[in-house]
Amino acid sequence: MWPQITLDKNITLNLNGKTIGYQIPAESLIYTPVLISVNRGTLTITGNGTISAECGDNNAYGIDVNGGAVVVENGNYYGALSALQVEKGSLVINGGFFDLAPTCKAAVPEYARYVVNCIDSAYKNGTAQIQINGGTFVNFD
Repeated sequence: MWPQITLDKNITLNLNGKTIGYQIPAESLIYTPVLISVNRGTLTITGNGTISAECGDNNAYGIDVNGGAVVVENGNYYGALSALQVEKGSLVINGGFFDLAPTCKAAVPEYARYVVNCIDSAYKNGTAQIQINGGTFVNFD
């Protein structure tokens, strides 16, 4: 994966009603992009905006936790396939709306189970954790 931005300290992201997403190139990408990679520190997201991994026919991630922590207070999150993925670290969801991005929702609606995802082996060995306290999850299992 290739992150657009990598975080390594505590940050509060106030989306303030704005949208963060991809501008889709005409050709298919030769890598899997990720909007935000959290390697250390805690990213707290507020502000009822949108983070969308919609990237046409390309697989893309919204937020990848790879050593830090993410706390979602509210907002809208669209995955293609994953809006939020934990490889190592933690994710706490207190609220928000979670769904597949439009292209994925039309092509592979059964993959809604990956919108919020914890890598299996990391979950099993305890290095990746997800805690869901609230939110709306469309067709999520």
